[in-house]
Amino acid sequence: MSAGKRSIQNPVEGPNAARYMLIMIVSFAITVVGTRLYLEVTGYPQLGNETFHFAHALWGGLLQAAAAVLMLIYLNEWFFSLSAALAGAGVGLFIDEVGKFITQTNDYFFPLAAPIIYVVFVLGVLGYLFVQRRERVDARTEMYAVLEALEQVLDDRMDAEQHKLLVQQLESVQQQKGRDDLKRLAEMLLQFLQSDAVHIRPTQQNLFSSVISAVKRWEELLFPRGRMRRLMLVVLVLVGMVALLKITVLLALVIDRNSADTPLIASMLDDNPLIRGVYSFNWYVTLLTVESAAGLLYGVAVVALLSKREAAGVQIASVGLIISLTIGNTLAFYFNQFSVVLDSLGLFLVLVLVSRYRDRFLRGESISPQQRLTQLGDKSVL
Repeated sequence: MSAGKRSIQNPVEGPNAARYMLIMIVSFAITVVGTRLYLEVTGYPQLGNETFHFAHALWGGLLQAAAAVLMLIYLNEWFFSLSAALAGAGVGLFIDEVGKFITQTNDYFFPLAAPIIYVVFVLGVLGYLFVQRRERVDARTEMYAVLEALEQVLDDRMDAEQHKLLVQQLESVQQQKGRDDLKRLAEMLLQFLQSDAVHIRPTQQNLFSSVISAVKRWEELLFPRGRMRRLMLVVLVLVGMVALLKITVLLALVIDRNSADTPLIASMLDDNPLIRGVYSFNWYVTLLTVESAAGLLYGVAVVALLSKREAAGVQIASVGLIISLTIGNTLAFYFNQFSVVLDSLGLFLVLVLVSRYRDRFLRGESISPQQRLTQLGDKSVL
C-alpha cells in the first residue's frame, strides 16, 4: 500500500446524469402545463377554508424534500430516477406560483410569472445539453462510471452487451497514463468480470429501448437524406415567412411611429392588453427585433442549404432557433402568457429536426465506450 497522500475532491459527473436531468425537465414541464390546465378547467379551486389555504407550492416543497431524502438513503439506480421525477414535479408546483412570491398582492396571474417559469425551463434544458455533451476521458471519472455500472452485477441484471462495454471501459482505464492505483483496480475488476463468478444474462431490450429502435428504423425508412433535407428547407422557409411579417412590422414602427395606427399593426397591438404605455411598447419592439434577427438567420440558413453548404446552414439555423427559444420566447411569454406554449413546442420540434439531420448526415456516429455505457443505463429498471 502506498504511503503517499492523495486528496482528490473535484466533482465527478455521474454516467447517468444526463438521463436524470432529462427526467427532471420532462417532469417539470408536465407538472406546470398540467397544473395550469387543471386549474383552468376546474375554475381554480382552493384546498383550505376561511383561515387556511394549502397552496400547491407547499406540495411542491414536500416532493422536493422527498426526492432529497430518497437520494440520501438509497443507492439503487431506480431510486435516483424516481427522485429526479419527484424533484421535477416539486419544482414545477413551486415555480407555478412564482407570481404570488414576487408581488405585494400575491397575484398568481402576474404577467411576469410566465417568462420566469419559461426561463427556469430553458435553464434546465441548457443544463441537460451541457451535461449530455461533456466528454469523460480521465481514468478517475471512468472508474466512477465503472463502479456505478457494477450495480448491475450486484442486482444480477448485467446482460451480455453491458458486460462487453464494461470490459472495454476497464481496458481503456488500463491504457491511460498516470494513476497506477486505478490501473491495478481495473485489472482486478477485469479478472473478476471475465471469471465464471459473474452471471451474464442474454441481451434483452426493454420497452423504452424497443420503441427507440423502432422510431430510428422508421426514421431511416421514411426520411432518407434527400427527403429530410427538403423537409428541413420547407420548415425553415415557413418559420422565416412568419419572421418576415414581424420584420415588416418592426421596420414600419422604427421608420414611422405613426404607423402603429395602421389597421394591421393596430390590430396586433390592440388585441394584446399587456401592450400599454411606452415601457411595454418598447419591450414589444425589442421582442420584434429579436424575432426579426432570428428570421434573418433562417433566411441565411436556407440560402446556405440551397448552396450545398449544409454544415454552415444547419449551424446558422440552430443558432436562430436557440435565439427564438431562449430570448424571443422569454419576451413572448410576457405578452402572450401561456398561449405561446404551442409556438415553443413547434420551434423545439424544428430544432430537433435540424439536430437529427446534423447527427445522421453531417457527422460520424462514433461514440466512446463511456457514452455507450451511459446509453445502456436506460436499460435499468425505472
